[in-house]
Amino acid sequence: MARPSYAYLKLKMSGPTGVITVLGDPRRAKEIVNLNASMAEESGAKVEFVAYKLTVDPTEMPMEKKLTPEPSFHSATGTKNIQVHPCDPSKTAKIDDDLDPK
Repeated sequence: MARPSYAYLKLKMSGPTGVITVLGDPRRAKEIVNLNASMAEESGAKVEFVAYKLTVDPTEMPMEKKLTPEPSFHSATGTKNIQVHPCDPSKTAKIDDDLDPK
């Protein structure tokens, strides 16, 4: 019968003359945990990539590269262009012409 303690990295078991205690190395344990975590991430990424390849058409253009349609909203009348940037007259915006100038 053995009694492991994962928090203290010890294993205690009955021996012929009493209790045998086996000590673990905390540095080595941390290395192994990190290695196992990276292996799990790597294998999970491979599985996700295989699933991604099955569902995505490689000839299809990514969404951000597709042209966006013109907006469906167009103001009727009553708008004017104003200069937004004080030094660059090409930076303009459309606002309602009934707005108070303040």
